[in-house]
Amino acid sequence: FNLWVAALTSTGISTGYSSVSNKYVSVKLVDNSDNACGPDSARTCNSTCTNKTAVEAGATQIATFPSGGTTGVATPSPTFTLNSAWKNLIAVMKECTTSACTAFTATAPACAADSFSVRPASIASVTSSNATNTGATGTPIFKAGADTFALTATTTGIVGSPSGYTGILKINSNTSGAVLALSPATNIGTIAPTTFPAATSGTPSSTATGNNFTYSEVGGFYFRGYNPATNATASRGIYDGVDTVTECAAPVTLAQCDTLRAATWTGIDSISTEVDCVSNNYSNTKVGGKYGCNFGVVADTGGFGRFTPAYFDVAYIDGCSGSATFTYSGQPFTVIATAKNTSGVKTDNYDGTLGFAKDATISNAGIATNFTNNVMVAGNFVNGARTQSTVTYTFPAKETALATLTLRATDTDGINSVGHNEDPAEIRSGRIHLFNAYGSELVDLLIPLRVEYYSATDGWIANTTDTCSSVTLLPLSNFQGNLALGETCVQDTGSPGVSGQGCTVAGPLAPVNEQYLALPKITGSPPPPLGSYNLYLKASGSGNEGSVDVTANLASKTWLRFDWNGAGDVDPTGKATFGLYRGSPKHIYMRERY
Repeated sequence: FNLWVAALTSTGISTGYSSVSNKYVSVKLVDNSDNACGPDSARTCNSTCTNKTAVEAGATQIATFPSGGTTGVATPSPTFTLNSAWKNLIAVMKECTTSACTAFTATAPACAADSFSVRPASIASVTSSNATNTGATGTPIFKAGADTFALTATTTGIVGSPSGYTGILKINSNTSGAVLALSPATNIGTIAPTTFPAATSGTPSSTATGNNFTYSEVGGFYFRGYNPATNATASRGIYDGVDTVTECAAPVTLAQCDTLRAATWTGIDSISTEVDCVSNNYSNTKVGGKYGCNFGVVADTGGFGRFTPAYFDVAYIDGCSGSATFTYSGQPFTVIATAKNTSGVKTDNYDGTLGFAKDATISNAGIATNFTNNVMVAGNFVNGARTQSTVTYTFPAKETALATLTLRATDTDGINSVGHNEDPAEIRSGRIHLFNAYGSELVDLLIPLRVEYYSATDGWIANTTDTCSSVTLLPLSNFQGNLALGETCVQDTGSPGVSGQGCTVAGPLAPVNEQYLALPKITGSPPPPLGSYNLYLKASGSGNEGSVDVTANLASKTWLRFDWNGAGDVDPTGKATFGLYRGSPKHIYMRERY
């Protein structure tokens, strides 16, 4: 680069400075990072400043003002080539006695009013010592947003020369297009923190290493980079400078943007009051006589990974729908497992089509015994979540008291829901109980039919909170005595009614409601009792004494079957008998003689 050197008087350029003879001026570049020479707005050209040593061997040049000159400007301008990066340089000028500049005149030294910086050409590479798994399986793995990983960025340097760069590199925003999800991942996460620790200067390069980075999505990512010779304006994934598109967009003010610029390596050149480099530009060749203010990654980096969810949240929907808050043993219920990062945000890349989801097993606090259909197959996860409505939990023995499960999800990477939302699931052992009944053939016959669950203290009791167990009936069968098909039927809303075996004419609603209930009664006063279905058979009529079998149809609710006969769980059957009477409960003994 060149420096423009001019001889000045109190009123401007001294055009006659070398009109009589050649003049020679030593131009020395010194480091003003300690501010010994003062800021540009208040330059202090004191001896501490002027006696500083030149920053490099090539940092001292001689400016020549030819004899007979009329411009007061050194011709040609002195050319400098520096091999190290410098954040704050100023030029110190002394008038020499000869062209060798081994001695100086009594003229006081002068200091340039304008400071400038020298930056590295680029970032040559970005690597990781541990986040090296770019696949969808295997290790190492890192929990999204929680587990830390390392990144090391290395600047471009000049062989044999110290880099000098000790600045702070930035990671661009995930909305910049400069940080991208590593295929097959599609959603880009957020890297935190967004800056590296200060770089350490070495020979020939500087390195910046951060060991506490986190990434918020599942899968992997990489950084975009471009050769400045072919693309000097696109956002880089890692850079020094200010990306005005992502950092200075409204509502950020110019003053706020200048604060960001001042903190960069080229801050003394890039602030809006200086504009000594090209803003938001990475060029290493002059653009309008100036270089780009920024430098960054020169090519796309390799991928970094593999990242998994930090945990699962597990939600539960009761198998017994409505207002009930339980599921019967053996009844399917719904489990929703959602993969999340440590901040509680769903990790959308945990998706079966992308290959990052894994088989996840639903258990009772880690114990998978007694479950069926409890493996959420990896391919069924969509955008970080899986809803599975076929999970069942079945007690080994029917007569088992209710239990409350802690639903836990654990995938094959070991990611689980421990310490996070694990919905409880109340499981009850249930059955449909259809009792025997008898009565006059002249009146409608009430047959007790109720839903029950097993209680640890009371055994089988009516389930008065069941809002889901609709039960139909099989055709009446096994007619005995004088009772024949068609002489009785179920009092219902009509034929077939909600029972499936209703009489042609709807059953009476008064003085007693005899119509069959679609769901067991859970509110109000008897009749019928809570938990019952209000099953009435129409009176068979005079001369039609006999019995008939009534059977509930539990083909779609097998979990409510029971081992009534010692031969395995079956549909319940009750015998309804017309023409038999219970008699008075006050009789101790009665005998009839004829």
